[in-house]
Amino acid sequence: MDTINVVQLYANYAGTHIYYGMEVAVLSLSFQFFSALPFASLILSLWSCWLCTVALTLAPWWFNPGALTLNSVLEQWLKWQVWMEGFGEDSMPGKGDYAQWHKGRMAPLRTAKWSLKLWIIASSALLRSVLLLGCVAGLRVAPELLGSPPSVALGVILQATALLWFCMLVYQALLVGGGLAIRSMTRSRVWPLLWTVALLVALSIFFSAVLEPTLLGLALPADCGCGESLCRVCPADGASHGLATPLVLCQDDAGVAYQLYTSWCGTAARYVVGQPKALALLFVGAFLILSCAVQLLGHMRDVDAPKDGKGRPPLKAVWAGVVYVLRGWSDFWHKQKDQAIGGTIFLCLTVLSFLPLTWLQTSTLYNAKFAANLRWRARREMFLDNLMA
Repeated sequence: MDTINVVQLYANYAGTHIYYGMEVAVLSLSFQFFSALPFASLILSLWSCWLCTVALTLAPWWFNPGALTLNSVLEQWLKWQVWMEGFGEDSMPGKGDYAQWHKGRMAPLRTAKWSLKLWIIASSALLRSVLLLGCVAGLRVAPELLGSPPSVALGVILQATALLWFCMLVYQALLVGGGLAIRSMTRSRVWPLLWTVALLVALSIFFSAVLEPTLLGLALPADCGCGESLCRVCPADGASHGLATPLVLCQDDAGVAYQLYTSWCGTAARYVVGQPKALALLFVGAFLILSCAVQLLGHMRDVDAPKDGKGRPPLKAVWAGVVYVLRGWSDFWHKQKDQAIGGTIFLCLTVLSFLPLTWLQTSTLYNAKFAANLRWRARREMFLDNLMA
C-alpha cells in the first residue's frame, strides 16, 4: 500500500468534499461565536456539523496509508508548496502547476451557458443573502442602531465592504509585487514564503491598531464633547467624527492612533472599537458580498479571438483586457482560498501525527485490504466453479 500524493488527493476531492467541509466548518464557527448558548449546548448542537466537517475534509487522508506520520506530513507539505508555486512534477495535477489545474477546473463553468451560470450564482447568492440579513439584524440590535431602518446597518456593512476591498487590493499588490521582486533577486523558494508570512504579520499588527488601538498601547484622540464615548476629535481638521471610513492618521499628545472616520457621530463608532462581535458582523457581511463578486468574476467567459487572424476590434480588445484583469483578481483569491484550506488541513495533520493513530490506521487499512482480496478470490473461485459445473 503506497502513500498517495497530497496534491493528487486535494485535486480529486476539493470540489466534491473539501470545499463543502470547510464551508460547514466556517458556518459552525460563526454560529458558535455569535450564539449566546452555553458551551455545553453548543457542543450538543454542533457535534454533527463538526463530524461532517472532519469526514469531508480529512477522510481522504485517513484512507491514505502513511499519511499521518510526521515525516510524511512534512514531505507532502513541501510538495504542496512547490505545486502552488507552479514548479511541481509533470505527474501532478495541472502538470505540476496549480494555475493550470485551477484553469482546467473552472473551464466547464466558464464555457457553460449563461442560464446555468446564473442558476449556480443565484443559488450561492441566496445563502449569502440570508446570512447578510442576519448580519444586518445583528447590527440593529445594538443600542446605537435600535429603531433605525435596516438601510442604516446595511450602509455600515457596505462601507466595511469598500474598506475590505481596498485592503484586499493593497494585500494583493504587496504580495505579488514583493514576490516578483524577490524572485528577480534570488531563486530560493524560501524567501517568497518568508515574505508572505511577514506580510501577514504586518497586516495583523496594522489592523489591530485600526480596530483596537489600546491593544498596542496607542492612545485615542480626545473626546469631542458630544456625549458619545467613542466620538473623537480629529487633530487633522479639528472636527468631530465617529469611526468608519475613510482611513485617517490622527496624532495627539499621548501618541499615535489609527482611526476610521465617517460623518456619523456616535452611530457606527461603537462597531469599530471595543465591540468584537459587531466587528465580526461587519467582516462577515463584507466577506459575503465580496465572495459573491469573486465567484461571479471567476465565471466570466474568455473573449473569442477572431477566426480570420486579423485581431479583435477596439471595443472587443478593451473588453478582453477588462475580463483578463477582473478574472485575474478572482483567480488570485481562489488561490488564497486554496492555500488557506491547505494550510488548515496540514495543521490538523501535523497535530494528528503526534497522536498514536498510525498503527490504528495501518492495521485498519491492511485488514480492509486483506479482506477485500479474500472476497475477490472467493468470488473468482465461485465464478469458476459455476462455469465448470
